[in-house]
Amino acid sequence: MSTNTELVANDFRCNGVKFLAVVQGLLGFLYLGYAAYLYLVTTPEIYRQNHAIEAIHNLRMDTLATGIVGTVTLASALGLRKNKLWAYNLGGAVTWFIVAGSAISLFVEKPPDWEMLWILLPYLPLWILFLLPGTRKQLQAAARP
Repeated sequence: MSTNTELVANDFRCNGVKFLAVVQGLLGFLYLGYAAYLYLVTTPEIYRQNHAIEAIHNLRMDTLATGIVGTVTLASALGLRKNKLWAYNLGGAVTWFIVAGSAISLFVEKPPDWEMLWILLPYLPLWILFLLPGTRKQLQAAARP
């Protein structure tokens, strides 16, 4: 009876890591798609603006930043899929970076920018899932042969 309980516990442990891998993978593809969109969004209307060079430069910098975040998030998802501890740390760091940046930009302005709350809300539970001690233990248990 105890072996059945251990098998169920092991199956349940892997689900948290699998969930993180799937969510990180979806976010990585979303970021890379958005980076491609930002790269292609340079329309003739932008060229006709007074500050066209600055606007195009800002679009390119946003494309680069979004592409880097997307690549790192996708690398974390692939590593989590293979139960690697470095991927867990990398995914937690990226999620923390997004939560911290969103929270800071939410409360820096007076009055608060409540639109940033909608960016913060999906990442907060993901960050909490990364912070749970059980998630790291699940990853370590899944990595054992």
